[in-house]
Amino acid sequence: MLCVVALDANNHIYPIAFAIVDSENHASWKYFMMKLKEAIGVVDNLSFVSDMHASIIHALELVFPDAYHDACYHHISMNVIAKFKTDHCHKEMWNAAYAFRKSKFHRFFNNIKQMDPAIAQYLEGIGFDKWTRVYFPGNRYNVMTSNYAESFNNKTRDARTFPVTTF
Repeated sequence: MLCVVALDANNHIYPIAFAIVDSENHASWKYFMMKLKEAIGVVDNLSFVSDMHASIIHALELVFPDAYHDACYHHISMNVIAKFKTDHCHKEMWNAAYAFRKSKFHRFFNNIKQMDPAIAQYLEGIGFDKWTRVYFPGNRYNVMTSNYAESFNNKTRDARTFPVTTF
């Protein structure tokens, strides 16, 4: 299932669109994003936060080329733990990602470089504009993760066992 959720001013989650698909692939994400664009139209300063799945990136580049797209911080931190088998940089990564000033970001990022140069290189490879608040070119409205969409997915997980018409 593919979904897009939004937050109101009180951080309440609202599903905007969802689709039941056979798999997450280029075709299904492109179709989904095209239908989303039909529903919402052109939105200035539109931002997407996702797990950076290749098909999502591809669909956004095609359908919403002017939208901002950033990586979910939670997914990045989980990828770092899985790839480097450690979470010893977790606090510094969080501080760097959530920093409001570039000077603070660089102080925390320099600490990451000293603690584990390989993790720092990995994070640089992602691009600071994709995972940090201070370098993101759009408006994130304090949303750093795609956990809201994950919450919606978890809430509907049991319903996925039903036939589509029941779901």
